[in-house]
This record gives sequence, structure tokens and C-alpha cells, in this order.
Amino acid sequence: KTCRTDVRVIAATNRDLAECAEKGTFRRDLFYRLNVASVVVPPLRERADAIRPMAMAFPEQGETMGCEDQYLYGKYLLVAPVHNEDNTRRIYFPRGKWVSFWDNRETVEGPVSVERQVPLSSIPVYLRSGALIPLQLNGSLEPGQSMTVSRKNALLLTPPEEDGGDCWYRSAADASRYHFRHREDGFELFCDGMGKIPYLILKGLSGKPSGILLNRRPLKETHAGHSLYFEEGWYEESDGTVLIRLFSHERIELEVNAAESL
Repeated sequence: KTCRTDVRVIAATNRDLAECAEKGTFRRDLFYRLNVASVVVPPLRERADAIRPMAMAFPEQGETMGCEDQYLYGKYLLVAPVHNEDNTRRIYFPRGKWVSFWDNRETVEGPVSVERQVPLSSIPVYLRSGALIPLQLNGSLEPGQSMTVSRKNALLLTPPEEDGGDCWYRSAADASRYHFRHREDGFELFCDGMGKIPYLILKGLSGKPSGILLNRRPLKETHAGHSLYFEEGWYEESDGTVLIRLFSHERIELEVNAAESL
């Protein structure tokens, strides 16, 4: 008798598994099965507050006291696991703007509590405004899908609501600094350590940008995503996510001008 099951695997390691797979010390096929979406974070000794209950992350908002089964991962990822068999759950969004990790069309302005239908294929994850998160994706830049031999490093961004900055990590020992500058007509990003980052993924815009500048030079908008394999530029996907292609810039100054009205 065949028994079918649907499972999700979350794995963590302090080793570079891509390097181990190349050296033959870790099974290559297992690496590609596990490595659907990678997030590089510093060691726990440097981030005691990496996973925080909502009440700890937002103590000034009393509604978070009742959020016992959702949490903030780092500063910018809100995670709300599903426990019901009917695949629905109520999610509390603290003050500010949030956008779904999986669907850029789903944005929420908090504070508000919302009930969501959740497919079996994904866990509710939302990005806070002003996020900058390093990712490793498959060759098609598809979050949540199986890895391919071609792996792409990227930074996932959301527009800031105020000025601010921090460090981001390519590895546990490799930190670089970034800074957001909020403007009424868009925002700017100043970011170091970009030498091995060929893509930026921008979510949470209210509409199509009127223009994007990289190091004070206008980037060309392309009308097909595959064009970004060959030239610097930007492309808007069907859900409004913007992909930005970079070539060998150790430091970038990115300027995103105000979105056009939808």
C-alpha cells in the first residue's frame, strides 16, 4: 500500500554546504533537495534576539501579547505557522507596512489582524518595510522552488519608511554595511560588499518605478526577464516584484524613484 505524505524540511548548518558538495564531502543530490531557499545569518552568539515572540519584538503594542504562535525572525521576517487542518489562520501585523514573501500583490498596513487562506505549499512569511536580506536562489530566481545547478546570490529589499541601516552577512565572518535613505519621491540604498551579488529583488513597491539609477547612472528597463542574463537593467514581474541586474560592483548607490500610479 502506498502512503503519500507532504512534508517541509527546515535545515541549518554552520558549514558551507555548497563548498562541501563540490569537494565531495556532502551529497550533491541531497544539497540540491535541501537548498530550496537559503538565508545566511550570523552565529547565535551574535544574535541572541534572532527569533523573538511578537510581544518581545513589539512590547509597545499590547495586541502582540496574544500572538503565541507567530514570531519575528531577525528584524524583518514575520513568520506565522499554520496549525489548523483547514489551512487558515489569523495573523496579527504590527504597525507598519508588510508584504508577503511569496506574493508581492499581498500587502498589509498594520496594526491589524487578518485571517488568511494558506496553501499547503507555503508557510505565511511577511517582509517588514526597510528589509535587506541575503538569499541564494535557483537559476530562475524562484523562492521556494527546488535548487538547480545554477545558483544565484541575491539581496531581497523592501522600501524603507524612514532612514536607517545595519550590517548584512554573506557568511558568518563576512559582514558589510548598508544604509537606506527614505524620500517622499522614492528611496536610496547605499550598500557595501556587493561583489558577488548579481541580483537585487525589490518587493513592496506601490507601483511601477518611474526610474532606477545605479551609481548615478539610469538603468534600462527590459521587457523580458531573460534579458537580465546579458545586461544590467531592471524588469518588473507580473506581481510587481522588480528584479535588478548588477555586474561587479563592490559598492552600490541605488536610487529608486517614485512609483507610477496604478
